[in-house]
Amino acid sequence: FTADGRSFLLAFNKLEREDAFQRLWNLTPPSQGSTLFTSLSPGGEEEFDGPLPSQVMLRTLLRKWQQGELSNFAYLMHLNTLAGRSYNDLSQYPVFPWVLADYDSEELDLTNPATFRDLSKPMGAIGARRASDFRGRYEHWFDPDTPRFHYATHYSSAAGVIFYLIRLDPFTRFHLLLHGGKFD
Repeated sequence: FTADGRSFLLAFNKLEREDAFQRLWNLTPPSQGSTLFTSLSPGGEEEFDGPLPSQVMLRTLLRKWQQGELSNFAYLMHLNTLAGRSYNDLSQYPVFPWVLADYDSEELDLTNPATFRDLSKPMGAIGARRASDFRGRYEHWFDPDTPRFHYATHYSSAAGVIFYLIRLDPFTRFHLLLHGGKFD
């Protein structure tokens, strides 16, 4: 990501990659550091010549979010960026947690804890029936060529991203490429 918020995907063959990386790295004066790392410095005003240890960065992010200095979206985008996710890679597209548990009420009561799902559990463990279904799949899997698993798909895949964004270009074109030129 750049200082103005734009990001670029650069692809090099293996032989050119190291040289290209070194040239790009040398374009940024060491004293300026990264906007992300500077904004996450513990004091808020300090600059760093290199990345902070990840645990310090995560604690600082959490503190800034809890104090209202970061919006929910900004907080989650920083976490996605630190996890290596980017809009430039459909297989590593940013993800956001599924936070609601109440899909039946006409109006959500945001003061009721039952409105929100338990974020300490993965989606497959929400509710006794779901947890039992996923545990059963794992326990009863007997394919010598495929290891046992709880989840058959990853929560974020290129096909999933294309499906949810199909009405926006270039995702419409990506869908057509993925499905042999057809929408159905």
